[in-house]
Amino acid sequence: MDIRAFIDELDRLLGKDMANEARELLEEGLSEAETEGDREAMLTVLNEMSGFYRINGDKVKGIDAAERALLLLKDLRLTESVTGATTLLNSATTFKAFGMAAKSLLYYREAERIYERFLQKGDYRFAGLYNNMAMALMDEGFYEDSEICFKNALSVLDGLSGAFAEKAMTYVNMAMLKDAASMGEMEITACLMRAMELFNDERAERNAYYAFCCRKSAPTFGYYGFFEAKAELTERADRIYSDMKGIEIDK
Repeated sequence: MDIRAFIDELDRLLGKDMANEARELLEEGLSEAETEGDREAMLTVLNEMSGFYRINGDKVKGIDAAERALLLLKDLRLTESVTGATTLLNSATTFKAFGMAAKSLLYYREAERIYERFLQKGDYRFAGLYNNMAMALMDEGFYEDSEICFKNALSVLDGLSGAFAEKAMTYVNMAMLKDAASMGEMEITACLMRAMELFNDERAERNAYYAFCCRKSAPTFGYYGFFEAKAELTERADRIYSDMKGIEIDK
């Protein structure tokens, strides 16, 4: 199985917001890898499946993919590797998304240990780990630890060029933490205003990931009464996805 071609095609479909086609590709890819006995490819597809079903709210398939990926990881003896840590992170995030924050924290901590062993301190993968771990800690009521993780994520992102959408998402998540910890309306507003500044930064590349972040953040802005910001972010995401689909049609 040409896993690089598979990932490229999946990214293309997701970048154009073509969820049904992406789902078909994932299912076909897993079937092909299983038929060929390509367990490394199976692990890659299961990781992608876990994230896809998580984003699309399919609890049964999401958890199944996450659990299967963890079992396969052990069979392949890849746990003590960056690939292993990334699988732990992906599965943990799926568990957290479907209400299993306590379970997710076990895997986040293990992923953190492995990343610290193999990666440089400022590696971009730490930002994703810290952001997701912070959300699980918040769900479990560990607000101080959650804030530390968010600040660690921002520290990593500040060292990267062009990470505007990622930083904006971090501030959106921090606004939710401020609310959960009853830190006050001013704290919440400050986080959301900073997030909007980053979304509005002209240097931020308006690509598929930017559109994803806008779409994911919009409901939080609306929840806290920032209705114009919610509408603007939703419109930006829709426009970007529409334009990208238009490029395909023109070809």
